[in-house]
Amino acid sequence: MAEEKRDCQSISSAPGAISNPAEWMINNMLLDAVIQGATEIHVTPFRNKVEIEFMIDGHLTLVMRPQLNLHGYAIAHIKEIALLNEDMTEMPQTGVLNVLVSVQDKPDRRFHFDVTVSQTEFGEKAILILNREVNPTSFAL
Repeated sequence: MAEEKRDCQSISSAPGAISNPAEWMINNMLLDAVIQGATEIHVTPFRNKVEIEFMIDGHLTLVMRPQLNLHGYAIAHIKEIALLNEDMTEMPQTGVLNVLVSVQDKPDRRFHFDVTVSQTEFGEKAILILNREVNPTSFAL
């Protein structure tokens, strides 16, 4: 089966668009990061918890502590949408993610993230760096 290459991952603020909890979490994480003006997203596993932090104005800010059992699914979804090898865990991987953000009553906006996934003692960590807005407009979210 040929792998489908996607130009852009679409995320939306529309309620009920996604039923999978990990996909919903990643969708909302990306949307919130863009709305809050984050330049980086860190998904970090620890022994008994997972933390999601946004880099805002040069400071990492804790924004979410999802259930620990969602971590593997969330990392797998990040790898899937960044077109990384989901089965490779022993070596760091880098990729890109282009995101189309749709917020009700606002024009759609496209963003480019650089994605790095690497192994830590407690599982894989993902760092998504908001590299730039593609075709920026003067409209704010």
